[in-house]
Amino acid sequence: MNPNPRTVATAAITVGTGLTLLKSMFYVKAGEKGIVFNYLTGKFNKSTYNEGFHLKLPWITQSIIYETRNRILEETATTANKDLQQVDFQTRVLYKPDPAKLAEISQRLGVNYAEKIMSPIVKEVSKAIIAQYDAQQLMSQREQVSRDIRAMLSKRLGAFNVIVDDVAITQLSFSKEYE
Repeated sequence: MNPNPRTVATAAITVGTGLTLLKSMFYVKAGEKGIVFNYLTGKFNKSTYNEGFHLKLPWITQSIIYETRNRILEETATTANKDLQQVDFQTRVLYKPDPAKLAEISQRLGVNYAEKIMSPIVKEVSKAIIAQYDAQQLMSQREQVSRDIRAMLSKRLGAFNVIVDDVAITQLSFSKEYE
């Protein structure tokens, strides 16, 4: 039994229309922001999209969603301090992408910006700041050390449009010989 050509055409049009409608919408959840990339121009739209449903041109544009809530990164490292003692430490950083600069982040680093830049910069800055303090200062001025790390991280990561909200040294220990 051959299907009716009209029925096949109607079904194809219905499926095509449905796919076009699905491809023309995107949803941004709470705590996220969206941007849209245009394949024809090779550029991002200037708009940043808040939570909710939004329209885009199907097959011509692509939506990219970023989580803009604070994220936590914990890095563990070892370095020498001012009096050449080996210091094992863990730094916890609360950060998020700058919501107004998501297009720049996408162009420069991509959606996985955190995996590319956060760990190396956090370790480098933490080691550099800890190396400026002796063992006694590290123990008694831990909050000041954290503030210094935060100030330097804010400057370094600000160049990549990442906002640093808080930094804390969550673990600090010295070599057994020193203790």
